[in-house]
Amino acid sequence: MGEYEYTNDYEREHTQKYEGIYTPEEIELNKKLYEECQKESINFHTVEELLKKGADPLGPTSGHGWGLLEHIYGELVGPDGYFNDQYLPHLPKITEVFLKYGMDIDNPKIPYDGGNSINPMWHFGFANNENSIYALKLILDKGISVESFDEFWGHSIGDLLYCKCG
Repeated sequence: MGEYEYTNDYEREHTQKYEGIYTPEEIELNKKLYEECQKESINFHTVEELLKKGADPLGPTSGHGWGLLEHIYGELVGPDGYFNDQYLPHLPKITEVFLKYGMDIDNPKIPYDGGNSINPMWHFGFANNENSIYALKLILDKGISVESFDEFWGHSIGDLLYCKCG
C-alpha cells in the first residue's frame, strides 16, 4: 500500500494529528461495521459481534485524510444515510445496539471539528420522520451533554430562522 496523498495542505495539517489513533485492525473492524450497516437487510448479530471485537460506531473507516474524520454513525445518520428511505426502518435498532455497546456521543476518540467531523446530533436537525425521531429519543434518554444537545437544537432552530419560519 502506497503513501496516502493528501488533497491539500489543510487536509494534511488537519488530519495528520489523528493518524495512528486507530490501529489498522480497528479500521478494518470499523469498515466491516459500516458495510454491514449499509445493507438493506442488516444482520444485527454480525453488528453485535463486530462491536464486541472493538468496532467503534464513532470511529472512521480510513486511517488517513478526510476519511479519518468521518465517523460511522455520523455517516449513517447524515442526510445521505439513514434519513434515506432505504435505511430508515433500521435507524432505531442500530442506534439502540450502538448505545448498548457503549457509543458515547459526547466522547469520540477523534474530537468533532464542526467541519468534516460533525457531532451526529447536528444531523438530527434533518429528522422529519418517526424512525429518526425515535432514534433521537433513544439518544436523549441515554443522556448527552448540553453541547451535544446544542448541536441538534441550534441546527434545528437555525434552519427554521434561515427559512423565515420563526
